[in-house]
Amino acid sequence: MDLGLGLIGFGEFGRLVAHASRSVSGLRLVAVADADPDRQEAARAAGIDRVYERYMELLSQDDVAVVAVATPPWTHHRIGGAVLRSGRHLFLEKPGGLDPREIWNLAEMADRLGLQASVDLVMRHNPLVLLSKLLVDGGCCGQPERIWVNNFAHCERLGPDHWFWDPAKSGGVLVEHGIHFFDWSIWLAGYPRYVWALARTEGREDRVVAFCWTPEGAWATFYHSFRRPERMESCHWGLALSRGYVFLEGWMPVMMRGWFWPYAERVGEFEELMHRDFGGLLHVEVMRLSGDHFQVTWRARQDRWTVYLRCIEAGLRDLVKAVTDPGHKLQVTLEDAARALQVAAAAREVARSGHLLGWRLALPKTEGVPCR
Repeated sequence: MDLGLGLIGFGEFGRLVAHASRSVSGLRLVAVADADPDRQEAARAAGIDRVYERYMELLSQDDVAVVAVATPPWTHHRIGGAVLRSGRHLFLEKPGGLDPREIWNLAEMADRLGLQASVDLVMRHNPLVLLSKLLVDGGCCGQPERIWVNNFAHCERLGPDHWFWDPAKSGGVLVEHGIHFFDWSIWLAGYPRYVWALARTEGREDRVVAFCWTPEGAWATFYHSFRRPERMESCHWGLALSRGYVFLEGWMPVMMRGWFWPYAERVGEFEELMHRDFGGLLHVEVMRLSGDHFQVTWRARQDRWTVYLRCIEAGLRDLVKAVTDPGHKLQVTLEDAARALQVAAAAREVARSGHLLGWRLALPKTEGVPCR
């Protein structure tokens, strides 16, 4: 029997969740809640019979077992908490809250109530991003020395009154967008012990930069700006290993190219990894430039929006499996999101304070609020 899905929020991301849910076996969208009349009408036009103005009405429906929260960041803790208290499993849009303590609170609540809960850290489900993780974990080409993301984004669909420009609602660029970078860098190199950041403070916050350092010696930097027209946007990810370089392209990566010098005794292991195509999702091109020198290019066989949709599907599918299979461990947990938000929130506070020396970070525990 399919699990009934309730969707709170039917904006742009909510509609993507609704579309993605159609391809997830064992899950069926049964109801939507949104306070906006136009979005209610859009949900009905999409073939959803039960549409509510208040999300508490949706949470009273007996056939709703899983709830996806697709609302802005400042509502995540309040609505996510209501979902868990109602006894439903939770799929929460990133960042999951504005303060890491909010997500730790949700994690404790889910654990106490025996419920499954995940955050849409969508990059973890991208095959190319996952490959970067497998390269690090495999160790065939050494460990991370440097990690970076440079994102020159457009904001043509974000009007001057959009909630994103209000840090009290979005958390600002370092939280609302930066959480993907901080999660990736933690995933690859561990939790940082030091963070520094700077943000443009004249007018709206549309340019930020952050730096992290881990005890293992990896340096990570993130730059994000909202100053380009859509046709000129560009995003590049990079990973320098001790015996290789990896470059990913796109805010939702659709191409990855790398140059590698794997350890001699592990060349066979590396060759097996580099041919991973994730069931035909990737096209792989391999050039052996010399005995131990490889150039590898991986390309997604679909465009970025299709890849993005497939990543949302993967997150929903992972949650359904955790609900139906007690032995399954979620690929993205609330604890993962809390750790990433803890670093993002620290970066945000450093940027606001103008503290040029940055902050040392507390260990990623519930009480471990970022401290100087």
